[in-house]
Amino acid sequence: MDVSVTQANYSHTTLIVMEGEAYVNGERVESSRILEVGDVVETATGAKALIDFFDNSVTRLREKTNLEITEMDVNPENQMETNILLKLNAGQVWNKVTKIVTQDSSFEVETYNTIAAVRGSAFDIKVDAETQATEVVVAQHAVDLTAVNEKSGEILGTTQVLEGYKTRIKKQLRSDRDHDGLFDDEEILFGTDPDNPDTDGDGFLDGYEVKNGFNPLGEGRLDEAMD
Repeated sequence: MDVSVTQANYSHTTLIVMEGEAYVNGERVESSRILEVGDVVETATGAKALIDFFDNSVTRLREKTNLEITEMDVNPENQMETNILLKLNAGQVWNKVTKIVTQDSSFEVETYNTIAAVRGSAFDIKVDAETQATEVVVAQHAVDLTAVNEKSGEILGTTQVLEGYKTRIKKQLRSDRDHDGLFDDEEILFGTDPDNPDTDGDGFLDGYEVKNGFNPLGEGRLDEAMD
C-alpha cells in the first residue's frame, strides 16, 4: 500500500482560529494552519480555536490553553487504525471523538496526573491553573480514566466516567514510591531508604514501624533512636 495515502490523510489535521489570538510553537496563526506531531498550540485570553483531525474528530480549545500533539498517525496497512495522543498542559478542551472501529486505534488526552482514553465520545477536560487538578465531564458515552503519579508515571488507579457524570483528580502533592506507608519526605526525616519498603530487613514495613513507635532502622523504640 502506498504510504503517501497515509501522509495525505495525516496532513488534513488543521488548526482553525475562531476568535482572538492563537499560536503554534510561539508563532501567531492568523486564520488556520496544518498541524504536525510535536506542535504546541496556545490560545490567548479571550481566544477560541478548533482542531479538525484527519479522522474527523474535533478538539475545541478555550482561552489560556496549552495543548501539545504528541502522537498522530495512521497505519499504512490499515487506514482504519488511527492513533491520536494529546497532552493538555494548561486550560480546557472539549473533544468530539469519531467512533473508533479497531482495537489498536486510540484517542487519548493526557494531563499532569491523568490519561483520558475514549473509543467514540464527547467530553470536556480541564487542568486547574492553581491546583493542577484534572476535571473531566462526559457528555456522550464514556471515558476511561487512568490516574498516574506525575513524577514517576506509576499508575495509581483506573475508573470509567459515564455519560452525564464528571470527576476531579487532584494533583498528588506527596509520593510514596516504595509503598511502605511513609511519604518520600518522611523517609528523609527518619533516615530510611525511599526505595526499600523495609530498610532494616526485619519483616515489617517502615511505615508500620514508625506509626507504631518502633525504630525502622534497627532494634528498639523510635523515640530512643531519635534521641
